[in-house]
Amino acid sequence: MLLVGGVPGRYANSPAAPDTTLGGTMRRIHERGYLRAGVMFRTPGLGYRDPISGRLSGFEVELVKLIAQGMFGCSRSEVVELVQFVETASRDRSVKLVEDEVDLVASTYSASADSNKVRFTAPYMWSSRSVLTCDDGPAVEQFQDLNGLSVAISEGTTHAEALRETAPNARVHVFEDMVAAIDAVRVGTVDAYVGADVGVRGVALASGGMFRQTHVRTEAEQQFVAVQHGADDLAQFVEQRMQELMRSGDIGIAMRLMHAI
Repeated sequence: MLLVGGVPGRYANSPAAPDTTLGGTMRRIHERGYLRAGVMFRTPGLGYRDPISGRLSGFEVELVKLIAQGMFGCSRSEVVELVQFVETASRDRSVKLVEDEVDLVASTYSASADSNKVRFTAPYMWSSRSVLTCDDGPAVEQFQDLNGLSVAISEGTTHAEALRETAPNARVHVFEDMVAAIDAVRVGTVDAYVGADVGVRGVALASGGMFRQTHVRTEAEQQFVAVQHGADDLAQFVEQRMQELMRSGDIGIAMRLMHAI
């Protein structure tokens, strides 16, 4: 498990003191002194950890920081020490929450997955599906073109269901995460990768022309911040904070990071 940031005990020196009126989950976070957040570490534009500097960047990383700023009443410079980021791939999202390894997850999580395991709070973006192929790979203009091709998806996503409905003759291969799936495309083990359009776009732009993205027309899904079942006070705070970010425009500023790759 990879961790970035989060210094135990740091909250004692932050501008605001813990609020004794907080609910149980929020109180535990304040007493601990930092927020534990599950994000992706290997998806440019959303959550990406630079292998050299170790720095995390991306829209969902910035979204978590904005939530934490409201939670702790701290400045942008201080919030870096008040969030512990935990690498959370698609297949691990519910596990991290159920096993209490994180307080919340912001990792392209749609409510159509795991709704019986976690609580979904506020949506923060819409995302549909895209296809990633090598630049010299098979031509894919629509989802149906995947019929007869070998297609990689990440474990823990809902893409397999979409493929069964729209490209039933595609040969689906499930990989542990997006990086492993895309590497299979790169070496020719599979013909294509299907994933969330924002993540695929980031990989294609960062590849220097190696990969090609095809945006296919599929039903868009809202992506949510998720918390543990029973963490009603945290869920309510996230929902209220998201409304504040929408009104202020701060969420739109953070969203630009998806396109600044």
